[in-house]
Amino acid sequence: MRIKKQNDEKDCGIVCLQSFYKKYHHKWLDLNFFKTTANYSNGGINLLDLQECAKHFGLFIDILEGDYQSFLNLKLSEPLLTILKIDNRLHYSIILSKNDNFIILLDPIKGRMKVTLNEFQNWYMDVIMTVKADPNYSYLSIKHRKTDVCLFDVKYTLFSIFISIAIFIISILCSQIMKTIIDQIIPSQEKTHLKYILILFLWLTLIKSLLFFVNYILSQKIYRTIHLQLNKMFVHKLLNGKIAEIEKISQADMLQRFTFLSSIAEYESNVFIFVCSNIICLLFSCILLIYVNNYLFLICFLFFIIIFSISLAYKILIKKNIENLIIKNRDYLKTSIDAVTNFKCLRMTYEKYKYQEKLATLLNSQTLSERWYKNQNSTKNLLINFITSLVPMILFYCGVLLIFNKRIKLGDVILFTTLFNFICDPINKISDLIANKNNIREQKNRLSYVLNISTEQNNLPFIQLTDINQITLKNFSFGFSKFTKILNIKEQTLTKHTIITGNNGCGKSTLLNILYKLYDYDGNIKVDRNELKSINIDEWRINTILLKNSSFIHSDNVYNFLTLNNVSLQNNLYFADQKYKLNKLLNKINIDFYSSIENYGDNFSEGQKTLINVLKIFTHNPKMVLLDEVFDNLHPSIFNELKAILQDYLKDKMVIEISHNERYIFNENKVTL
Repeated sequence: MRIKKQNDEKDCGIVCLQSFYKKYHHKWLDLNFFKTTANYSNGGINLLDLQECAKHFGLFIDILEGDYQSFLNLKLSEPLLTILKIDNRLHYSIILSKNDNFIILLDPIKGRMKVTLNEFQNWYMDVIMTVKADPNYSYLSIKHRKTDVCLFDVKYTLFSIFISIAIFIISILCSQIMKTIIDQIIPSQEKTHLKYILILFLWLTLIKSLLFFVNYILSQKIYRTIHLQLNKMFVHKLLNGKIAEIEKISQADMLQRFTFLSSIAEYESNVFIFVCSNIICLLFSCILLIYVNNYLFLICFLFFIIIFSISLAYKILIKKNIENLIIKNRDYLKTSIDAVTNFKCLRMTYEKYKYQEKLATLLNSQTLSERWYKNQNSTKNLLINFITSLVPMILFYCGVLLIFNKRIKLGDVILFTTLFNFICDPINKISDLIANKNNIREQKNRLSYVLNISTEQNNLPFIQLTDINQITLKNFSFGFSKFTKILNIKEQTLTKHTIITGNNGCGKSTLLNILYKLYDYDGNIKVDRNELKSINIDEWRINTILLKNSSFIHSDNVYNFLTLNNVSLQNNLYFADQKYKLNKLLNKINIDFYSSIENYGDNFSEGQKTLINVLKIFTHNPKMVLLDEVFDNLHPSIFNELKAILQDYLKDKMVIEISHNERYIFNENKVTL
């Protein structure tokens, strides 16, 4: 039984399912199948959701509980799935076998590993799972969404192939000219013909150089086209995809996928051109070489096989290490992001040294993996370059022996060695494509999940929303897991100005996210007479605003941040400022509309950022305002002044508020979750 390595932090459960799928159904199934099907919570997949996911792929999981001693007494006839607690994190792993001293695990992070019984006892969580195959399962029942990331422009690609073939033909002509000079011009000493041939040779060389330049421009244009398309698709999914599917990937994993776009675009821009043009050139070159001399071609063919064998061996060698390198790059990226975004919070002595040590350890591990990868690549290139440098000398030596036997002319030997040097370039490029195929395939596979994320339903007609008077929840429930509901409301009405209270973790913020249409839900939510699910997302979010204590502020000035260079928003802010003197309110905290926002608001205090965010209510002029712990960072005097302004501005609008510090705009209706 084998297991593949997990690349995303939350994927240990589905990687184990993938391994069992291979064992029982004899096929490696794309991990994106499992990822799309499974329900994820913040920490990954819980037991019941993993059990439910397994059913879709013809696997039955039975969950058993037993203490460590019971586990030791258990006789293993088949591999078992278990949950371990390693470094205070729950982690799925497969128990392959055990004896009196050791346990063999198939781990999604480390692969096959042998651990002592004492180590395993410290990790064991008193849960094991048996996994069996469904005899009625059929692979044909699976339908996978595929996204073609090969977005090359056919016109430019075909033109580039045509130019590559033209360069090849010119190179053949130049080689033939050299052969003519050696076999005919030199023996006859015809200086006039030599002059004309030289002029022709110079013109062909000039045309060849121009074609090389044009081909380079075309390849760069193809690369930019693919890169821009991939970026556009990636950002579209990120901003329009379903939140629940996006949150299956951690921030570091998502950023790492974003870094793949450039290398994928470069590979895709070259692969079709290289394969088509280089194979065509290679075939014609081989035919010509055979025509010149069979014996010399056999020598060339032998070395071609050696070069491709080296590339294939390199591909097999780095296959497993590519997964490790991706994981180590992700871990280092995640820790670096934490350090950059929280550098002010990491000044406490113990935390500072801990993070420095962690970064140094991860960087060292990543550097060693990259060094190994680069060393293997350098070794491969060195071997291939050595062979391609050695072969012309061997060919020339063999050619001279054939000349001595009067079986070939000197010009033919020169033509042969020149052609070999020319076809070394397509040989090297094709071998590089073979060597890098695994790396790019892994990157494309991980990117494919993002590009296949379902987008939010936005094809509903606009219904021309009027003022919102009440929201009614009936038989309403929500949970990130099918088996664990965060919210479960039989019936509840939220009126014009409502305060939502409850203990931490009861789902208050989640409810506001649902009302903003960030998550799907079960049951009914009626906005006056309209079901929330039937309202177009764009229309709803134009008329609704959700403000949080940590809302995003992009770098610009305050006025542009609030109005987004939109005339309607600019007019709304102008009239609001005329009535409520909003700029003077900003002056009281030492900023104004034209204060510059640096580094996403890093030059502002939390209170200043809070007030700036709240002013978006006046520019957007929404019909409903959702406030989640918004006012906690404001000075009491500023809050009281802002509260009076908002009470007047929002008196006829739907306002739903959450605040543990009880800083409310209205205190009319209270709902407890």
